[in-house]
Amino acid sequence: MRHLLVVLVTIAFAAPALAADCLDYTEYLRHLGSTGAPSAPTDVAVAEEIAYVTDADVGLHVFDVADPREPRLLATYQANAGIFRVIIHGPVAYLANNAAQLIVIDIADPTDPQPVTTLDLPGNGRDFHLESNLLLVACSDGGLVILDATAPADPQPVGALDIAGTAYGVSAATDLAVIAAGDAGLHTIDIAAPDSPRRIATFATLGAAFDIELHEQVAHLAVDDAGLELVAVADPTAPVSLAQAPLPGFARRLQVDGPTTYVTAADLHTLDTSDPFGPVLLGRAASTSPSAIAISDSRAYLADSAAGLVILEATNPASPTPTSTTPTTEIAYGLATDGPLTYLAAGDLTVYDHTDPADP
Repeated sequence: MRHLLVVLVTIAFAAPALAADCLDYTEYLRHLGSTGAPSAPTDVAVAEEIAYVTDADVGLHVFDVADPREPRLLATYQANAGIFRVIIHGPVAYLANNAAQLIVIDIADPTDPQPVTTLDLPGNGRDFHLESNLLLVACSDGGLVILDATAPADPQPVGALDIAGTAYGVSAATDLAVIAAGDAGLHTIDIAAPDSPRRIATFATLGAAFDIELHEQVAHLAVDDAGLELVAVADPTAPVSLAQAPLPGFARRLQVDGPTTYVTAADLHTLDTSDPFGPVLLGRAASTSPSAIAISDSRAYLADSAAGLVILEATNPASPTPTSTTPTTEIAYGLATDGPLTYLAAGDLTVYDHTDPADP
């Protein structure tokens, strides 16, 4: 019989709210520039001073952000379906639309993005993961698709696997992939032979699994109303629950940064997961509705659908300090950071300089 050890983390932590009536943080963040092109922005990727903004209404917008004070629209790729995910791989952008397609765009000349090919997927792409030259796509009800992206402009489908549940998130390390599969929980997948991926085991998580990151043979999962769940997959044939950290709200997104795990669940929660048997809740920063998170240079960047861009000083994760909050007029769906700059998709593409967010 499999023995499960579940550690409940119930530490309460009182953190300062980011409410505007407590302190106006907007004065600490310098607004550099914005553009009015995206009508329904969904994701942002930044590479080599070019920002790629996906749009649920139009397609893909390409901006020159070499001068972040004056982002300049270079081109727009008109898509026949809403685009919800983008990832950059060398000279191409991979787009996932809501018509169950993977679109490959040549961005070698960012002023003239050209469609190279369109591949049908068995479901809408919900998450990407690049492992060496393999592109893994979590395809909602269509399971897992694996493509050989050795030639970035010509990815070739090499394998696929139907799974139980809805593939919301995917992560991998070497020959092992893990999938957050909604109500079906966690799947471990052998991808040693990419042309014939094989389900190894399925583990029943404590709730619907929406996001996943594999770190040192431990799967970190954002599990709906159960919070953070840590599952050992050192033996992928028998995943073992190591611990759970209940969190208020519904856990949807997470990111692991060394010994610290950041989880969006009503607020942003920081947990010390260096000991996977005993995760410790370190702190919490109030956030109305966090929809995306990025960690860079000891700062946490939140795209909040109500508050806009929120930057937190996370040098001490036990006390994430609100460095700044900048409201937006539209819902914030995605963000990306590149050095001292933050790019926020929220109605417009907005660029912020956070070189010294406390004293710009």
